[in-house]
Amino acid sequence: MKTLTTTEANGILDDMLRINRDLSGNDQRSEYKIQFRKVINLCLETEDRAKIKDKCGFTINRMTDMVLWPVLTNVVLYALGETLRPSEGYTLSAALNRLVSAWNNDAKCRPAVRGSGVSRGFHIAMLDGAAAQHALLNLRHQHSIGDLAHAAYLLGRVMFNAQTTKECKPGGELPQSTLDDVLHNALNDYRDKGTEPEAFLKACTMVSDWSAAPHHDIWAHVKLLLSRDDIDSDELNYDRADSDIQTLVTMVMTGQAKPEPEAAPVAPVADPEPLVEDDGYERFDEPEPLDPSLSPAVDALIKQASSGSITGVGAYVDKFRKVNTAYHEAIAEIKRTRDKLSSMPVAGHTGSAKIDGNTLTYEVVKRKASELFTDARGRKSKKLNFEVNTLVWRDDSGNVVRHPDCPEIDETYKFRMHHLIKYLTAKIFGQHVWLHGHTGTGKTSFVEQVEARLGFPMERLNLDSNMERADIVGAIDIVVENGAPKSQFTEGMLPKAMQQPVVFLLDEIDAGRPDMLFVLQRALENKGLTLTEDGGRLVKPHPLFMFAGTANSRGQGDEHGWYQGVRPMNLAFLNRFGAFIEIGYMDEDDEKQFLKDAYPDLNTKMADQLAAFAQMVRASFMNGELSQTVSPRNLHAMAQYYQHFAVFMSHEDAWVEVIETCVSDAAPADNQQRIVELSRTVFGGGL
Repeated sequence: MKTLTTTEANGILDDMLRINRDLSGNDQRSEYKIQFRKVINLCLETEDRAKIKDKCGFTINRMTDMVLWPVLTNVVLYALGETLRPSEGYTLSAALNRLVSAWNNDAKCRPAVRGSGVSRGFHIAMLDGAAAQHALLNLRHQHSIGDLAHAAYLLGRVMFNAQTTKECKPGGELPQSTLDDVLHNALNDYRDKGTEPEAFLKACTMVSDWSAAPHHDIWAHVKLLLSRDDIDSDELNYDRADSDIQTLVTMVMTGQAKPEPEAAPVAPVADPEPLVEDDGYERFDEPEPLDPSLSPAVDALIKQASSGSITGVGAYVDKFRKVNTAYHEAIAEIKRTRDKLSSMPVAGHTGSAKIDGNTLTYEVVKRKASELFTDARGRKSKKLNFEVNTLVWRDDSGNVVRHPDCPEIDETYKFRMHHLIKYLTAKIFGQHVWLHGHTGTGKTSFVEQVEARLGFPMERLNLDSNMERADIVGAIDIVVENGAPKSQFTEGMLPKAMQQPVVFLLDEIDAGRPDMLFVLQRALENKGLTLTEDGGRLVKPHPLFMFAGTANSRGQGDEHGWYQGVRPMNLAFLNRFGAFIEIGYMDEDDEKQFLKDAYPDLNTKMADQLAAFAQMVRASFMNGELSQTVSPRNLHAMAQYYQHFAVFMSHEDAWVEVIETCVSDAAPADNQQRIVELSRTVFGGGL
């Protein structure tokens, strides 16, 4: 049994929330069936389908028509939750096991909605329709059970401190150290005697009532936090906790409403006749099941008429279902794509930006990607026969200028087509991009050269270990106004960039501190960035703003043991990136061509030897012989230095100096001998 990818799960969740919001009755049930079959087709292997048929006597597709709609939503919910909220215990296999169990055991079924009997397949442990729809909404909501429990703990601690102060010093204040001592004693009583702190229980109830999440689930997580001894840590103190959790606590305390479905769902009834919706796409209902007593005779006639190639009417029905499901999926995809494209700036869209006191205006101009980019051999490709957004910038006088933050075009840069197609496609649909690969593969250069040709300015943030929240979002400064000091919020680089058509490059993103990455997580959702330091102001991203992250890993930690400081990333953080692109080293032929184009005066054989040497060093680096590699920047430097040295040195002296200057002197002592051996192998034969 397969698990949905994040992209698949988010797409189906969008459809389910749309169905819950916009449809009711027969239309709603028909759409639920489409989403259910989509999940089944994506996740179930042939073996899984055979097991269900063996246990239930019907195919899973046939059962779709025979169960109530809440059963369908439960199965879809658990499939989505397994991908989007794995920590909360959702699994598709659990939902299907309940369906099969209730199909075969009346005692496990809910009572029939009408009349006597039971609802076949509707397990007593499954959520009812309204609860399942609410759970689907919670999958989209930004707060998981873990977030809610974190907020409950902080709220409980605030309430505990207030109660302690009221009892010990009415009308006054107690030092934080005293409050911490009282809390320590209360927590010790809880661990030793099981005396649950009343303030934390009350906080759980408040969060549960506000979020509609189960109280026992929240309390189970809170108990884990209560078992910790480091109560002075940042995350366990409201004043120093992450701003998103602080906001959540505030919402609970003030009773601020959380998102709810716009319309109450109505339980669907029987399927309607075939209809044509207002969108112009015709819908087809599935065939009604045959009378079981007549099915054998019909199957026999079909088998005879087809000379045994078709075993019965079920083959036609299954084929119809596959085609119909694909048809409806295509309609849904068309609508999603249309909605996404309609929200993006169109050709002719204009805007402005303040640069060093001057105003630059820009215009969005659609251009064919094939006109802007060529492959590593300088050839145009039919694969780039699609339009991309470019920006044309003008000064106050109307003259076309280049934005000062737009990278310079390197005419000798060699694009690799598969990288380019992935990146440009992600950019078209407003997705953030994660580029990963070994050091020196040119990840940052790739982004810079793409954006240089598209005319987009870039901001670059190196996520080193000394980075603080204030460096990214801004801080409150003291300024003097009319002779008196005054506090004033100064925006950091991220909120400034988000309001413009900018590519924000997160360099070495997998080396970033977790608390800094959580600052970025909200912005990566494209919902805006809340500046708590500026009164909770929400900075909404420009439609053409995007993040690009460069990393030495896929976000799962250092796979090679070579990159100190690389950390495994939070799964929720990784899910904010819509495209992952692995950037490898250039192949030898492309690198030779790059050197010859960039340095036309360089001896052709020397260019070949430099490329060959780079490939040999990288191969040794990849197999663990060396901890030093040769990047495109190193190769640039080697070509430049050789041309300079060769003017007043012999060829042999020149290449020896080049290797020492650009490669071996930068390598550890235990690498240097091997680098020298490789260089003699390549350059020792002369020109």
